[in-house]
Amino acid sequence: MVIGEGPGIDFESITTGINLILKQGAQLVCTNPDHSVDAHYQGRHRVLPGGGALVAPFAIATGKQPLIVGKPQPQLNEMAAERISVNLQACLMIGDRPDTDISGAARLGSKFTIQVGSDSILIIEKSDARYYHSDSPPMGRAGRGVEITLKMESLA
Repeated sequence: MVIGEGPGIDFESITTGINLILKQGAQLVCTNPDHSVDAHYQGRHRVLPGGGALVAPFAIATGKQPLIVGKPQPQLNEMAAERISVNLQACLMIGDRPDTDISGAARLGSKFTIQVGSDSILIIEKSDARYYHSDSPPMGRAGRGVEITLKMESLA
């Protein structure tokens, strides 16, 4: 039973999923642990439930923890890199969430991480960074041994 993001989960689908897990032995799988996501939905900016929020009813009702297959877990990135014959250490992780994107890059051994935030972009040499908003120093040490090598306002 795979839970991702998007509309479609209702009482009936939760009930069906719980019974598949408890009575049929289905495994609970989730695409990401995000509690929420920023998105444009129905023509306006909204905060929507992420995979972690949508998998919670299944995990709570069954007592089973989901297998997370997306960031920060490395499996999907490893499969993609293998498919196109690329070394993950040469890849650049692009994302907007420090808890999954930077953590995912760290697990992959990515040399650089670009962190796209709401108001700035940071290129970071080590992937174990804490995220710093635009009120942070634009260059130099960012804490925990992380060197910010470039800060830009946009990619344009």
